[in-house]
Amino acid sequence: MSIYTKQGWVNIPYIMTKYNPAIVVLVGGRGIGKTYNVLDFCFFNTTGVKWFYLRRTQEELEACCNDELNPFKELNNKYNKKLLI
Repeated sequence: MSIYTKQGWVNIPYIMTKYNPAIVVLVGGRGIGKTYNVLDFCFFNTTGVKWFYLRRTQEELEACCNDELNPFKELNNKYNKKLLI
């Protein structure tokens, strides 16, 4: 196993179960699966992991409130949900 999947995405389930970290901070380029994989693991799987969604600026947070930039958009489609910020 690796911190990346065979497809090149961040392997959050592996990181969380292998290392059982108290806190995880992911910094990296756009489009490598940071937000999607963390939200999928923490919210849609019943792991009991406590989490929060943090944006760096008020502008970034307000952008997430837009339907097009909603971080839950792809997961809503995958799980047939309607989660909004």
